[in-house]
This record gives sequence, structure tokens and C-alpha cells, in this order.
Amino acid sequence: MSKKYTQYPRTREGRINSAIAHFLNGDTNERSFDNCFEMNDGELVVVGIMKVAAVESTLDQRIRESGEEMYQKWQAIYEKHIQGAGQQLFLF
Repeated sequence: MSKKYTQYPRTREGRINSAIAHFLNGDTNERSFDNCFEMNDGELVVVGIMKVAAVESTLDQRIRESGEEMYQKWQAIYEKHIQGAGQQLFLF
């Protein structure tokens, strides 16, 4: 796994990469994500994760395995932001 997915999450990019690492490592207990969504930009972190999941099938599958209801909510958040940004969403 790339080092960028294991760094301490100090930035939004870091929080996105940290969450991705947790999914890819199968470490999906609730406490694993404590530092990923609590910086008042949780929706943008979700969008960043789903943006990667759109092209990384393993990540997409791991998110689905964590719960279909959560996956559907995250997909709706992603679509809302992508449509609102006119496909030009820059997260970091």
C-alpha cells in the first residue's frame, strides 16, 4: 500500500487517505475513523473517499461491505457535491 494512505490525518487529504487505508486494510470498526470525519468537513471527506472508490473497485467493494445503507448515503452525498460542482470538484 502507498505511504500516502498511512499518514497521520492532519489535512483533509490526510483524512481521506486515512479513511481509505482503514477500508483497504479491513479496519472498519467505528473508532478507526475517529480522526477522519470530525473536522467540520466530513461531507467533503466522504466525497473524496467516494471519488477514489469510483475508480478503485476494491475500495468501492469494501465500503459496500461496511453497510449498504451507509454506502447509499455516501453515494448520495457524492452525487450532490459532484452535480453542484459541475463535475469540477477539487478537494485538495
